[in-house]
Amino acid sequence: MWTALSQDFIIAPQSEQDWKEISATFYEEWDFQNCLDALDGKHVAIECPGLSGSEYYNYKGFLALS
Repeated sequence: MWTALSQDFIIAPQSEQDWKEISATFYEEWDFQNCLDALDGKHVAIECPGLSGSEYYNYKGFLALS
């Protein structure tokens, strides 16, 4: 992803202060401490945990953590 998108879309923090500001923003907006980045919409296929029913069944038709 970095190779394909970094030139046009991804700006890497340049200083320690930049990283601290990113972390502070995640904490202020989402209450996630020490978070620097997030991806949305990723589904990770899993084996069904015992007695979970449809708890991990997603709209794509497989069991996943999302």
